[in-house]
Amino acid sequence: MSASAVGFFLFLFIGIPTGPAVTAVIKTYIEQGESNVVLLNWDYLASKPLPSLASSYVNFAVPNARQLGVRLASTFLDLKESGMDLNKTHLIGHSLGAHILGIAGNHLAAKGVLLPWITGLDPAAVGFENKAARLYQGSALFVDVIHTDPNKYGTSMPSGTVDFWPNFKSGWPIIQPGCGRKPAPALSKEESISDEPLQAYRAIKILKPTTDLSGNYTCVVSTFIEEDRQTRPMLVYSPGRNFNFVQEKKYVFLVTLICTIEDVYPKPEVVITAQGIPLKQSVSEMKMDSWGLYTVTVKTVVHDDDVITPSQEYVCTLSIPSANYTISKTTTYYPGLMPTTYIAAFEIQKPQERQANGMQYHTILTYIYKITF
Repeated sequence: MSASAVGFFLFLFIGIPTGPAVTAVIKTYIEQGESNVVLLNWDYLASKPLPSLASSYVNFAVPNARQLGVRLASTFLDLKESGMDLNKTHLIGHSLGAHILGIAGNHLAAKGVLLPWITGLDPAAVGFENKAARLYQGSALFVDVIHTDPNKYGTSMPSGTVDFWPNFKSGWPIIQPGCGRKPAPALSKEESISDEPLQAYRAIKILKPTTDLSGNYTCVVSTFIEEDRQTRPMLVYSPGRNFNFVQEKKYVFLVTLICTIEDVYPKPEVVITAQGIPLKQSVSEMKMDSWGLYTVTVKTVVHDDDVITPSQEYVCTLSIPSANYTISKTTTYYPGLMPTTYIAAFEIQKPQERQANGMQYHTILTYIYKITF
């Protein structure tokens, strides 16, 4: 590529910007000369930390990939209008990333703009084969595709102007040199925190924290004379996201307090209180999605006659008892205000969080998983 050329790279499902494949591609481009390299970081949309990777792929990553391809086409048009020469770009996508670029190229072609070059690295099969929204030879002026896993996760369909099939064997699993067939483990049992030969302190390293790792874990110690074991529970929990506590006032003398939280695990407790006393008139609605995550809405109606002071502070508290986790939000109500859709100006957030001893993880959807024993 010339000094004025730009390379774009998109990684795969459950990929990360600092992964070895990503850094290898970027490093190779830079070593070839003075090239501008752009990495589209879509890890927030590439997967969701769910008990089933298959569900995360089909129900989350694939739909997001299709939408991202359309949005990316619009972005390329904006870059073109800003002076960028799209004829000097080379787009590379791995697995889902290949189809994102293909969809972007298809939408641009429909508007009369043809990208010069797209490279697809093992484009994904599930969700894209025999579909119109995918990478194919018309997605760019030149499309080259390298099929490294066409008999399993990658597509077996010719998809480019030129298709390469390294070590291809029809009907046989293809194991490329240096690549195994075992899926990446969620736990590593090879961790050790002591090199003393007479002390065998062992540890389990959490590689991919998901809620399905919750359960009982047993440690067994055996000698030539006897054996002993101990079992302890472990909980991987999600404190949720989009925690909101607002006021809705449609009538002069009534206000509705609404507290909501999404994607909590395990089953939480949510309560609205005034001066530490739960409001008896609260109505709760709790829904569990197909991945076992809870969305909770708690509503309560307060009459101005029940507020005997110029203002009243209300607290919505979310707690997960089994994780010893609590967080609260506070809002202050002023009786007599005229009706409005939402009274957000008086909302005050006061997070009060008790965390158990353990490890904290941040995932691609801004979940925080905490692991407690």
